[in-house]
Amino acid sequence: VPLLLKDITAPVHFALIAALVDATGYPDFLFVHDLVFGFVNVGRVPSRGIFRPERREATKDQAQVFAPSSKRAYYAEVKTRLEHAAKSTSGRASADFIWAATLAERELGHTVGPFTAMQMHELFGA
Repeated sequence: VPLLLKDITAPVHFALIAALVDATGYPDFLFVHDLVFGFVNVGRVPSRGIFRPERREATKDQAQVFAPSSKRAYYAEVKTRLEHAAKSTSGRASADFIWAATLAERELGHTVGPFTAMQMHELFGA
């Protein structure tokens, strides 16, 4: 089992989780059932009484949000934030770990890349 999956595949004590759900009065009484048999991930997801939908009207026009200039501004902001985080001490350690893990996964054939900004632009546009 790859190191990144060890925590996920560790033994899970469903009876303990069920007892905790019951003892705390957690409103999603089907939580443990979903842990065992899988969560609904396509189609209509039933309400479990935990998160109520909060409907809000859009504040911007859809054309404005999806305009190329809007996407460029968003990507520039994300890039700036990532670069800033990578320069911090803890961010640098995380970035080094992620970079090493990515290269290891590439060597195993699990992923492709890394890509330059120009290659990303050619693949996905901007």
